[in-house]
Amino acid sequence: DPNKDIKYCAVYPKFGFGVKLPYHLQDYCVLDMLSEGVFGQVLHCLKPTSAETVAVKVLKKEGQYSLKRELAMLHRVQQLDPEKCHVVKFIDTFVWNDNTCMVFEMLDCSLIDFCKRRKKRPNLSEIRVIAQQLLMAFEALGELGIVHTDLKPDNVMLVNCKNQPLKVKLIDFGVAHLKSEMKLGSSHQNIYYQAPEVSLGLPLTEALDMWSLGVVLVVLYLYQRPFSGSSPYNKLRTISCVVGGYYKDTLMAMGFLNLLRKLLHVDFSKRITPSEALQHEFITLEYFEENQDEYVKQARDLMGLSGPLQIPLAMQFQLPQMNAVAVPLGKTLNPPCL
Repeated sequence: DPNKDIKYCAVYPKFGFGVKLPYHLQDYCVLDMLSEGVFGQVLHCLKPTSAETVAVKVLKKEGQYSLKRELAMLHRVQQLDPEKCHVVKFIDTFVWNDNTCMVFEMLDCSLIDFCKRRKKRPNLSEIRVIAQQLLMAFEALGELGIVHTDLKPDNVMLVNCKNQPLKVKLIDFGVAHLKSEMKLGSSHQNIYYQAPEVSLGLPLTEALDMWSLGVVLVVLYLYQRPFSGSSPYNKLRTISCVVGGYYKDTLMAMGFLNLLRKLLHVDFSKRITPSEALQHEFITLEYFEENQDEYVKQARDLMGLSGPLQIPLAMQFQLPQMNAVAVPLGKTLNPPCL
């Protein structure tokens, strides 16, 4: 029954490893269900004519109230180079059984799933690489006048954990807005990543994405939500003690903390912008420009740098396989290795 949820019904004979094949969605064969939510499913699909695997987001009828805006945002985002700007590649859209389907490139896993898979928290060198790519994404979106409004670890995907273990892309533009159309009450930010101006009823700007980025970076480092309990000031003080206390190199710790403070500035008008953050010393490694220690070289390698420090804003990441030592999840927080 096409009105029911998709069920496996066959095995695609072309593949020896037994890929399950249920219904055809237009030109695509469904291989697996990646996730399911209130308003639809995300399916792992194959296009037999090209052997290309893609992710197809199938919206249920009741979840299509905001579809027009989402598609408009995706078509705008299509103007960007998905590799240089670190945004998901939107491929196509079609209607199947009265359900709208959106086709995206197939990515690997979310940031949180990546940490769970390898049972390690990212260290500061890895966090730097992730932060730079997201800043590049927000800088590019800002040039198009788009505010994402829903940054959280689930909406940051690893492209290929094996071959490019730190290359990330921003996904899910379902609640994105044009900067010119932002108004009070228009943000649907997850409460844990919500900027203070949202709850205070203040004007909304692209700065709310920078707040969310600050929270995401803290979550990556501490592997816990920083603002779920006490005030942001108390939490930031705790973060300061934890990060500063566990890094022998105070320049590295202080650079990270300084960037966090600028991202998590309560006054949105004073919050750091993506362009400014890309020039921040934590991202550029400016304070290590003359340092040739092994750990500094490794940090630069992760950033794709060599020789004199010059950071092109549209840098293409080709990242080496890492053997970083960090804290296993669920264990006592010990100093991660730079």
